[in-house]
Amino acid sequence: MALFFFGQNLYQQLYKPIWTGTSQENDFINLILFDDNHFELKKNSNHYACIKKGKFEQKGNYIYLKRKDLVRNYDIKLDSIYFFNKDKSLLIPQNENYKISPFQKN
Repeated sequence: MALFFFGQNLYQQLYKPIWTGTSQENDFINLILFDDNHFELKKNSNHYACIKKGKFEQKGNYIYLKRKDLVRNYDIKLDSIYFFNKDKSLLIPQNENYKISPFQKN
């Protein structure tokens, strides 16, 4: 258990977050983008925290999440392509097939 927490803190110390946002659908879900093109999707609860990690790619104002399994199998609505609005305060999902709430910058 100690190795888990050590590894988690080591990862966070090596890479700096470049953007952190909260889901407008659920206040307990956060998306963090790191400067090494990795992301963390955190779902917090009163009794646990679930963290999913993956890679992303940024092209212009678009963010591409590279973990398709999170888009298909996670218990929140998540898109694989997001658009940064002009002031980068919102990540707006690009899937028009069903309603997904954007992530708002913390």
